[in-house]
Amino acid sequence: MALSRLIHLPGFVRWGIHLDIAPQWPWLALQGLALWPVWVWMSQHLFDRADNSLGLLALGAGVVLTWRQRQRLRVSPGLAWLACALAGTALASVTYALESPDWAKLIALLALAAGLRAFWPPSQRLWPWCRHIGAHASRVAGPIIWINKLFGNTFVNRVCHKAAFLLAMLALLTWSLVNAQ
Repeated sequence: MALSRLIHLPGFVRWGIHLDIAPQWPWLALQGLALWPVWVWMSQHLFDRADNSLGLLALGAGVVLTWRQRQRLRVSPGLAWLACALAGTALASVTYALESPDWAKLIALLALAAGLRAFWPPSQRLWPWCRHIGAHASRVAGPIIWINKLFGNTFVNRVCHKAAFLLAMLALLTWSLVNAQ
């Protein structure tokens, strides 16, 4: 079924509205919860290694920054950044499960940064450059159009991306809880 046909399903629209207007903090909190094994490992090894304190400091700085900017965060996330956050969280969880917590820590911090960037107010600096390339370079215009269709800020795209993010974070959280026992 094409994504554009979903808008004609009343159940999808009702469910999608609830998902689309959900505030920012549950998305970021769910991502943080999905990465709980990495945070536990970092806190347990806080005094063993010097870089763990820097990771926790970066995590704390991200929390403080998010709290201070909570009124400016947007409800509609940048879908490409949300996809990066999803992929990074999944990669960090798998990396941690493969007994490589140092790499998992780095990937988890980058994934959280991507999640925060998804809800950060949009900057106007990058978009004119992308439009310029798309308008003047015929070889680049095709992929940019395809990317805009996939990550364009439409209702259906937002709902599909948020639903995928929600399901993936819940699956990763469940997987980490099962593996912890």
